[in-house]
Amino acid sequence: MFYINGKKFNSVPEFCYVCPFFLDWGTGEKGTCTLFSKTKNKYDNLTKRCQGMFNKAKTFPDGTELVLVAK
Repeated sequence: MFYINGKKFNSVPEFCYVCPFFLDWGTGEKGTCTLFSKTKNKYDNLTKRCQGMFNKAKTFPDGTELVLVAK
């Protein structure tokens, strides 16, 4: 179990729509990644940026949190 910006994850999501940072407002195939402000398709695989973020967060000890800030 790991945390990223206050969201709890038990495992790495396989698709964008499984991630809690993805909002689709019930409109169908497209939605927005609130973490990176990108429009994504529901069934897109995770980008390399997201994969790297999840892999880094998994290496942290339990109870610690990865916090991402915008530059």
